[in-house]
Amino acid sequence: MTPEAGRAQGRALRNSGMEAAARKNRPLIDRDQLALLDAIRADPDRIATIDDATEDVGRAFTDGGKWRGSVTRELARKKLIVKVGFCPSSRPSRHVGDVRLWEGVDDEKIDAHREILRKRIASPDVEPETSKETVE
Repeated sequence: MTPEAGRAQGRALRNSGMEAAARKNRPLIDRDQLALLDAIRADPDRIATIDDATEDVGRAFTDGGKWRGSVTRELARKKLIVKVGFCPSSRPSRHVGDVRLWEGVDDEKIDAHREILRKRIASPDVEPETSKETVE
């Protein structure tokens, strides 16, 4: 297998795993997306990390937290945030490993998506895939 083929296979496995985790953890992802976007909007430079969306940085995730990649990945796909660097994580369970810095791209689109998330969190019985509300 070539290195390129190995990376492609790895991406495919990552994507299918993240999609399965996202379906299983939708309410948690919505909650953390809202927390991250709130943190970005509160920062004058519009920059935050996933740690800023973490209620208690000292508590490890009992399920491993693998679903958390979907938090930023979905927001980046919607072009609400972009990668701008790395910094040391605040979470002891990460052993000061690097965590990505994200910058908000468009305040209006971010605010519109925050409203969608608030509605979904308030009405968790509504499936996000069937919702006509999108931010593109």
